[in-house]
Amino acid sequence: MFINKIGTEFTINFIGTLREFNDTLLIIKNVKGEFISDEFGKNIHNEIYQEIKPLTSEFYQFRKEELTGLASITKGILVPANFDFITLNKSSKYFITNACGKYGLYNLSGVELLPAIYNFISIENDSLVRFGDGEANLKGLYSLKNQIIEIPPLYNEFLNWNEYFVSIKENSKLCLFIRESKLVEKNRFNSIFIKDEFAYVLSDSGEGLISKFGDYILLPNNQELVIQNELILVKKNGYFKFYSKKGNLLLNEEFLDVKSLDSPNWLALRDDSTWILLDKKLTILQKDLRNPFVLNSIIKSEKEGEMIRIELDEKGAIKDIASYSNVVNFKVNGFRNLNTIAIKSDPNIKTSSSDSRWYFDLKLKKWGLKSTDGKMLVSPKFDYIIEKEQYNLTIIYKRCPVFIINHFNETYEVSALAGLMDYNTGKIIIEPEHVDVVIRGPAQSPIFFTINFRLDFKIFSNNKKLIQPAY
Repeated sequence: MFINKIGTEFTINFIGTLREFNDTLLIIKNVKGEFISDEFGKNIHNEIYQEIKPLTSEFYQFRKEELTGLASITKGILVPANFDFITLNKSSKYFITNACGKYGLYNLSGVELLPAIYNFISIENDSLVRFGDGEANLKGLYSLKNQIIEIPPLYNEFLNWNEYFVSIKENSKLCLFIRESKLVEKNRFNSIFIKDEFAYVLSDSGEGLISKFGDYILLPNNQELVIQNELILVKKNGYFKFYSKKGNLLLNEEFLDVKSLDSPNWLALRDDSTWILLDKKLTILQKDLRNPFVLNSIIKSEKEGEMIRIELDEKGAIKDIASYSNVVNFKVNGFRNLNTIAIKSDPNIKTSSSDSRWYFDLKLKKWGLKSTDGKMLVSPKFDYIIEKEQYNLTIIYKRCPVFIINHFNETYEVSALAGLMDYNTGKIIIEPEHVDVVIRGPAQSPIFFTINFRLDFKIFSNNKKLIQPAY
């Protein structure tokens, strides 16, 4: 009796040794060789081999007269014993044979796909096979889907491919194989980038774009090009133009610079230094923007004290637009720009007044405030202060864990949060929980700007009344 690993009992009479093939079959070895046996000891294929090596629960190699063949449990011998060895590829869908150092390829039905005449065979995926031939070891490409040699072994290497293209290395240059037409593009390129239905090509004269059918959408004579928002943006002679995916010019205007937004919109810079806002259909939504900066779906444009704020919806349409006058520029103290590593202003400012009631506790390393009679009015708890004597106010800072704010093309590092205190009474006007605070206006009725984590502003009067929400 023999019991396999899942507990199946085999009660058979045999002479020799046995081992498990799968859950229901055994390999029996006697003086004549090895064969596949059922639970009753019957040779299921009426074949005796020198050796049997299971590959899966269905397929196995066998040796006859010192050569290797391939068989399946259900179909018997698939490939005669004509090879030195046979291996099953990783996906368990194809067999690679080797005879005298030459490789061939079979499918699971035993059909020969490539004869054993090649220097190497590599199954790249379930659709393509690279194979090499000849002393120069030139390479070809076989399509598993169509079961044909797509590209004969004439090339140095295949660098990249998808269902439409193959990028080929030929000596020191690259060429492009169009799988639809089964033709190699006649031109040679310095580089090729394949993405979806397009091939970006770079020649000595510039960048171009080729369709999956092998047609030039744009000839390779452009400085740069990119497909975004379902359009092609092309730079040539220092100017940008918009094209459709078929290569048609969409706007009879060229721009000095173009920026793509997160929404399907564009900002384009005209020769007169003004920007225009375009939707995905290149309809002009807003003209005459100056130095626009973008944060998510918000666009702000400022010129000579005037500001426009535009908010876009998820489809790129204008959701809200507002105009402001008498806009004041100011420096921000509480953070620094990581791109330039230029500190906007050193927040660790000691009092500039010799008779100031602010004092620095050396042990706590914090700032506190004394009353006019020298008694403690505010215990030491602020890391930085900036006195605004003309307002009798102080900007107070508390350290916070460092965090990053990404703002359009700039990045800021915040290490302290700002608030505002009445110097005379020690009363906190604005809690230190903002990126920064700025004071503007006359001493008798100042206005406070608080800057939040989106770098938007809120405006308060001196009685903390909200004048303008975030903008």
